[in-house]
Amino acid sequence: MARRIESLVMAGPAERLGIYGFGAAGHIVAQIARWQGRSVHAFTRSGDIAAQDFARRLGAAAAPVGAYWGEARIALPEGNYEEAISGRAHRGGTARLSELLAEFPAALLIQGSKKRAA
Repeated sequence: MARRIESLVMAGPAERLGIYGFGAAGHIVAQIARWQGRSVHAFTRSGDIAAQDFARRLGAAAAPVGAYWGEARIALPEGNYEEAISGRAHRGGTARLSELLAEFPAALLIQGSKKRAA
């Protein structure tokens, strides 16, 4: 929990905070931030309805990680890619951020993957 509190302090006077994961210490940080008058966005795993509901009850906006991006897209050079964190395969061209960032708030795409995207 100390790291979460430290992150809140390091955020300085930011009016909006994003919390990835809403478990053990995330809800405490959210309560402190809401008490300070900050807007809190809780990013949870897709399908984690309990965590999303809990975040909303504490006054945070909650959404699965990928849902935040809606229809936003990014252009990738042609080729095959593997997302190093999740292991999923992607094709070059236009990719939806909501798919690239469906489970984690970051993606590391490695070009030249032998995996084939669906």
